[in-house]
Amino acid sequence: MTEKHPSKKQSNAGAPEGRNKVKKYVAEKISGGTMYAPFCRTLAVDMSEWDADFANMQALGFNCVHGFAEWHEIEYEKGKFDFSRIDMMIECAAKHQITAIINIATQNSIGYYSPRWLMEECDGGEYVDSFGQSVRNNLFTVPCLDHPVYKKYADRFLRALGEHFAGDRRIGGYVLWGEPHLFSAGLEGSICFCEHTQAKFRSWLRQKYKDIGKLNVEWGTEGPADFRSFEEIKAPRGYSRQLGGYASWADWRSFMCDDFCFHIRNADKILKDCGADQPTIIEMNFNFGAADQCDQWKIASCADIVGMSSFQRPGREAAYAMWKADSIAKAQDKSVFVVEVLGGNKMFIPGPHTPTEDEIRSNFLQRVGNGAAGVMYWLYRPRLSDTEGGDFGMVRRNGKLTRRAVAGGEISGRCARISERYLNSSRRSSVAVYTSSQIHNFIFGDYVIDEYVDAVKGAIYMLADLHVNADFINEDTLHLLKNYKVLVLPFAYVLSEKAAAAIRAFVKEGGTVVADYIVAFKRENGVCYRDLAEAGLEDVFGVEDVDPYVEDKQIPNAFGIVKGSRMAELYLTSAQTKETYRGRPVLTFNCFGKGKGWYFADLFFASYGRHADKEQRKTFYQILNDCGLYAEGTFLAEDQKGQGGLLLSVLHSEKGGAIYTVLNETEETIEDMLEIPDGKYIDLYGNSLQGTQRCGKLRIPVKLGPLQSTVLFSEMIS
Repeated sequence: MTEKHPSKKQSNAGAPEGRNKVKKYVAEKISGGTMYAPFCRTLAVDMSEWDADFANMQALGFNCVHGFAEWHEIEYEKGKFDFSRIDMMIECAAKHQITAIINIATQNSIGYYSPRWLMEECDGGEYVDSFGQSVRNNLFTVPCLDHPVYKKYADRFLRALGEHFAGDRRIGGYVLWGEPHLFSAGLEGSICFCEHTQAKFRSWLRQKYKDIGKLNVEWGTEGPADFRSFEEIKAPRGYSRQLGGYASWADWRSFMCDDFCFHIRNADKILKDCGADQPTIIEMNFNFGAADQCDQWKIASCADIVGMSSFQRPGREAAYAMWKADSIAKAQDKSVFVVEVLGGNKMFIPGPHTPTEDEIRSNFLQRVGNGAAGVMYWLYRPRLSDTEGGDFGMVRRNGKLTRRAVAGGEISGRCARISERYLNSSRRSSVAVYTSSQIHNFIFGDYVIDEYVDAVKGAIYMLADLHVNADFINEDTLHLLKNYKVLVLPFAYVLSEKAAAAIRAFVKEGGTVVADYIVAFKRENGVCYRDLAEAGLEDVFGVEDVDPYVEDKQIPNAFGIVKGSRMAELYLTSAQTKETYRGRPVLTFNCFGKGKGWYFADLFFASYGRHADKEQRKTFYQILNDCGLYAEGTFLAEDQKGQGGLLLSVLHSEKGGAIYTVLNETEETIEDMLEIPDGKYIDLYGNSLQGTQRCGKLRIPVKLGPLQSTVLFSEMIS
């Protein structure tokens, strides 16, 4: 080669505007691709087969590929950088008009890919778990990211990589970290307990509290356990959160999230200082086990694109993940890129399943139908070794095609050809669902994580079943409440005074808030409010106080309350009682300022997450109607139980049209009639759709087999 990067001078002109406003080589069109993981394992596939694999990817319809630039491989010997393998992958991709996305793999999975010589340089700098044990084995070494020697050499590697690929237009972007997370108890995931990290933690505490006396007050360590200096503090371990250490444990988790952000921003800066103008991506995992996650809004702020892993099957769980990712992206004027979605069989992790061709197509269509600018299947060829050996491959272990690979490539290519329709459209929501890392911390510590997770799940499931779009909002984005008509507070056990004040202002100016069980029971440091009045929410809900208790009996038809469910005794001031159980208010309504406050005294949303009761759905829809909100579309004969059925995703175009994605999330064939605004519609293949006009609406017949999807485009979109 006479030129290092032959496509280096290509421009990014003509990239569509809309939701993709930052520079993105990845998002010039809808990206559809796969992870090419085997190049990092010599045993998996011979390099002589790479070109044929990429030729097949191109023929199938894929236009991007995700691969690892592994530090231990590139700098196998200290100070000697060999990029030949990753260069070859990029060259193979470019030859077949496929854009490469590079995972820099210095911090992915707590540094699994660092070279072995680094541990000798660090001299005992390996990662330390919450039990004080060093993490080291024969397969990989795990260094502490805060070790100064680790940072020195990691930064050097990033500069070498950034300089090597500077200006290379064959590369569409860089993944800075894959799935940052916080685990609890024994092995704390990416949390290191070594002295380097603990020293940073103490420095973080000094900056937050300034005075050790203030920390003692906030932590509740006044008295026998008070600290005389910050130097006495050690990171809380194991189950200390249940032993009176709520505030300290929450601070430790907040610090670790900030520490992750430090490393991510550092990598982003180094690459860009070296001339990399491609977008950076942070890959997060959105699931219902939210208590083990970092503050995802904060993490997302560290990169140009909100990336995500999304292994949920097509349905409401996948809708939850997409709505959350899209909400974060909209709040930060970014786009969403699905870095990983299930593309092949899984034998064991987390359970046996092989996606059908219809599921493969729906995996793609549901993600782009909810705002994703790209979707990548995990993965192209399956690994042959390690715990995932033989799993997830779109093609067979020998590289030969499968029907799911053909289906994935076909839908990727088709959506890429109509990219303008998608990239100039976005989700619109008038409902915000509140979720918070503060709630995660304390709910987890109080052993009621299931109730909280089910409550968030139930709120989203109910809105999805009602075909009403919703966004997520958190404690740091409450200033965006002005963009919504309704705020949902599922199990909002913990609310800071700042959050409570924002909610109060929202309702006073005309918003509606809907809460369940116990709202604002604790502050973010775990100290209880004396009552709702102290939290500033008494006149919002017309409720002075709540007294939680457990109902042990089966309660029929009381908004889905089940045996052993949590309830709350409401002490009313100005609220009106709408429903009662045994003389106790179970649903109340209150006017405050220009807005309204609704309060369910039971686990209303959690119950729906578990049982999807149609009476609950009906009650909630009436509240939405009271606010002038209605479904984006109606299925005339849909499953009245709300347990599965047809889901509807809607994107609205800047040009006035809309994209309707209809998904059958069940294992049964469903026939129904979709009622949407009158107009002319075509399907994904350009076929005109016929329907029946009625009162300004158009009814279009829909018939979908198990996990099948269909897409309707308004012809108003040019």
